[in-house]
Amino acid sequence: MMGSAAPQLRLIESLLAERRTDEAERVLVRLAERHAEDAEAIAAVAALQASLGRLDEAARQARRALAVRGSLPARTLVALAETLTRAHRHEEADAALAAAIDAGDPDLELRLTRARLVERRGRTDLALRHWRRVLALAPDHREARLGMVRALRGEGRYVDAEVHARRLLEAAPKDQRAHAELARIALDAGDPVEAESRWHAALLAHPGSPDLVTGLAQALAAQHRFADACILLEELARAQPERGEPLAALVRTRLAEGDLDAAERRCRELLALEPERLPHRLLEGRILEQRSEHARAAELYARIAAEHPQMPEPALAAAELALRQGDLRTAEAGFRTVLALVPGEIAAELGLLATLAEQGLAAEVEAAAARALALAPNQPRAHLRRAQALETLGRLEAARLALLEARSAMPHREEPLLQLVRLTLRHGDIAAAATHAEALLAAHPRSLAARLTACDVALAQAVGERARAVLSELASELPEHREVQKRLARLDWLDGAIPRARRRWARITRFDARLHGPPDPIVRLDTHPLPMPAGEVRAFLLVRNEVARLPWLLEYYRKLGVDRFLFLDNDSDDGTREWLLAQGPDVHLFHTPASFATSGAGMRWINRLLDEHGSGAWCLTIDADEVLVYPHVERLSLERLTAYLDAIGAEAMVAPMLDMYADTPLDAVVYEPGQSLIEAFPWFDATGYVRCDSNDFPYFRRHGGCRARVFHETPNAGPVLQKVPLIRWAPDIKYTSSKHTAFPCRLADVSGALLHFKYLPDFAASVRTEVARGQHYLGGKEYRVYLRRLEAGESLSLMGPPSCRYRDSGQLVELGLIQTSSRFEAHVRDHGTR
Repeated sequence: MMGSAAPQLRLIESLLAERRTDEAERVLVRLAERHAEDAEAIAAVAALQASLGRLDEAARQARRALAVRGSLPARTLVALAETLTRAHRHEEADAALAAAIDAGDPDLELRLTRARLVERRGRTDLALRHWRRVLALAPDHREARLGMVRALRGEGRYVDAEVHARRLLEAAPKDQRAHAELARIALDAGDPVEAESRWHAALLAHPGSPDLVTGLAQALAAQHRFADACILLEELARAQPERGEPLAALVRTRLAEGDLDAAERRCRELLALEPERLPHRLLEGRILEQRSEHARAAELYARIAAEHPQMPEPALAAAELALRQGDLRTAEAGFRTVLALVPGEIAAELGLLATLAEQGLAAEVEAAAARALALAPNQPRAHLRRAQALETLGRLEAARLALLEARSAMPHREEPLLQLVRLTLRHGDIAAAATHAEALLAAHPRSLAARLTACDVALAQAVGERARAVLSELASELPEHREVQKRLARLDWLDGAIPRARRRWARITRFDARLHGPPDPIVRLDTHPLPMPAGEVRAFLLVRNEVARLPWLLEYYRKLGVDRFLFLDNDSDDGTREWLLAQGPDVHLFHTPASFATSGAGMRWINRLLDEHGSGAWCLTIDADEVLVYPHVERLSLERLTAYLDAIGAEAMVAPMLDMYADTPLDAVVYEPGQSLIEAFPWFDATGYVRCDSNDFPYFRRHGGCRARVFHETPNAGPVLQKVPLIRWAPDIKYTSSKHTAFPCRLADVSGALLHFKYLPDFAASVRTEVARGQHYLGGKEYRVYLRRLEAGESLSLMGPPSCRYRDSGQLVELGLIQTSSRFEAHVRDHGTR
């Protein structure tokens, strides 16, 4: 019986330890054949198959063991249930345990296992019920009491969880697990400072415990005290060189910090130590994703999935990456593959729900949402993803109601109310956001997320004192937290303390790949003299295949008063470089063959050129399809404009984008290089824009326009339109997200607009090229949105009810799309000639 199988089981374990998987597999097959009626031996075979990742075979063997005649010992049933759970056959595992319990098996371990397994699935509501049943039979059972604490914590019932944890600690003051649960309650409740205090208390009682040290490091990382967290984890890794978990925790911490080089080094060590562990290999993919090396990450996930075809994790990681990139066909196929492997896998169901919403499939979204809620009725992520999907579909009221329903279903949790505040803020309903934020803070006064959100609402309401009061407390408790520092920088900006605000941003962005990273090769190609920048207005452009737009663009900006153009070409192959080299002495050309994506969409390059050739000058940083206009641009040169900005002490001017288009369908557009872009594409959307608050300078975001109207369901789903293209550059200023955001600057009381000429005859070809290249944000996500619309099989016109023909800058002032001021108007009257 089982005893005769023991030597072979030990041999298999030895072979697996030596990574001789094929030999172990052959021994396994022989063992299963020789002990066909031995349930215990079959259960052991099943467990080993599961450890090899042979999940189908593990489940088949487990079913064989369960089918053996006669009652099975409780320990064997427990082992089989564990194996079925590892094989993602959760319902079968639960049914096997339930049948034994219902048949009157008195062994308490069956009930304990049943509670543990449903808890592992995230069904803390069911786990709570099972733990209570165990405690009804054995009131002092310590594991069951710990299980109660975990289940209450998982339900968001932190007060109840803490009561139970403290009672357990009184009964068993030396139980390390009770100490740890108290700390986890505080961390889950959003109070990392209290969590840190509790981890310290636990370590005083149990010095050097690896689990407690890891928990303390997690609390420190949640405060963004990454250096302190890493010191603890480094010491733990040195003390336990044979264990991978300290190294894995280091990788995760470095990822959260943004130090990708350190994360990558540690990940290599981790993979050398435990090369076969799936979570470690998937960490490597996360690093690649954060480096914006999405194609390499996708290849890695595909390779791991091919090696482990029965494991859902790599297929799930690949599908989630595809969803983030907007590759909806790949994402949907991936999520359905996971669901075929593991029916009812909640992460895959939620991913599929989001994918269907992005495709606008309302009926399928409702069905997927119903499945997800049935699988995880007590998990906030199911409710929140449903609300997010409804918002994606443009059903804002339904999204709001879904969050209210979630709040009613989960009154102890902060997530539904937190998302309700953010939803109303996103869509400009500040009064409703304030009401919900007040309720949120009253229910969760120590939650970091609730307190930050209350600050955001106060800033959106322009109630500075309220924001200061919240931030003052947070700054004393969490002085290194980046989100706290962002908001403090905003208050500095409001107070006029601009240098201090910029110093904060320098610390916040210490590891930001858009600002820092390897020195990509940039070679200057022209030979024209390039004087010092002071006293000039300089234009900086990053270009790739823009030869059609450049002739008129240069003419326009020369007339506007640009003194010098600095172009950085990223491997054009349409003659752009040659054309630029043939221009006059005011055009300077640089070239880089490096990756646009991994340079932070070119921001690392542009910041470098601005530092080297723009410091001290007014710098206009634009794309080749953007034309700057501002009040009275028809008669006021850039020299006169920047003189005004200098006179009022401004350092920057914002200029949101206005998409310009022709009145003909996209496939009928005609344009000849050198033709006025404004005359060829004179139409724009006069209405349909949404402005919402932001904690990134210039402290607002604008969405909408024809791109949102034509390609998205709601204005907020469209691309960010505001930019800060005109800055008197200084070395302590940096762009952070393309030209949309920058380090804080003194902002002008006048704004402009960037007329955006995207829809030339090459639009469709350009979209296909950029989707294939995958170099833009999230591997070209926005371009995939365009491509889906272009491939819908209909002639596409951008004209619609909001369409308006461009007349002049005064028209934009009248429409409220650009701003002027009485002081600026006086300046124009006095200096209104070029």
